[in-house]
Amino acid sequence: PIPNSGGPYLVPVGGSLSLNGSAIPSTGATIAPTGYAWDLNRDNVFGEVTGATPTAIADTVLTGTYGMVLGQNTIKLKVTDSLGNTTTVTTIVKIGANASWDANVSSANQQDGGGTWMNANQWRDNGVNSTWISGSSAIFGNNGTGGVVTLGANTTVGSLTFNSFNGTYTISGGGIMTLNNGVTNNSTSGAVSISTPLVLTAPQTWGGTSTGALTVGGGITNNGHTLTIAVPGTVTLSASTNVITGSGGLTKNGSGRLILGAGGTVPVHAYSGTTTLNGGVTMVSNFNIGSGNLTLNGGVIESYWATNFIRSLGSGSGQMQLTG
Repeated sequence: PIPNSGGPYLVPVGGSLSLNGSAIPSTGATIAPTGYAWDLNRDNVFGEVTGATPTAIADTVLTGTYGMVLGQNTIKLKVTDSLGNTTTVTTIVKIGANASWDANVSSANQQDGGGTWMNANQWRDNGVNSTWISGSSAIFGNNGTGGVVTLGANTTVGSLTFNSFNGTYTISGGGIMTLNNGVTNNSTSGAVSISTPLVLTAPQTWGGTSTGALTVGGGITNNGHTLTIAVPGTVTLSASTNVITGSGGLTKNGSGRLILGAGGTVPVHAYSGTTTLNGGVTMVSNFNIGSGNLTLNGGVIESYWATNFIRSLGSGSGQMQLTG
């Protein structure tokens, strides 16, 4: 038989492993595969779990019962056919993977700069370079200069973190990024620009300590989840149309500035959830604050480009300024 392990697999901390094996008859043969046995503890004894798609296994069982470690682990699948022929294949299970962007894979050390997200060995984990595995958390910044990183294909990211770097990191190119756990910018003043469309899978906070600008220009689908903006710098959410869509809400915390729109254009934020402003300054233009209720609970809302909109207001203290 010709087996397919279904990997590589990524298991977030607190998550579980869902194995998805399969097999086909060997080339020119018609004998169907009949048995699937997995070796999860790397002792070359198969059968810790059986079946092509066994019941999901919690990360605590993987690290406890089967001795896996945080980071990369190798497992095996053995497939047997009705004549007793067997074939074995290996795959990788990563637990709680944090992948650090490395622009120069030929260097011994992680380096900042531009490149292609999906290229081989562009990501560094525990000192070892490897190819991106969808679902990992992506970390940028190693005291160098940012660059343009081209996504190139759809992928899922646990979280996006930007540590110390100079200049601007730009994430662009074809593909959609599904984001599970938010964006954190901890660079001193480095700017981040994301033109790739984002899809949120859970309520999340975009925060950090940086005063550098964060610009998202590819649109955000919130899937009914609330997005909380809580950074001390300026965050600009802009796109040609439908900047934020979905039934989820938008919350603004902290002292930073949030701009819903972009210079010279009148994009539409089409989300329908509640907008809650708890601090800082929020700038909006024509109908750019969603269709749901607006709660002013501190901070300032500034309206520009001859804005004219009607919203139900929640309780709280705050200011509204109309300009232009």
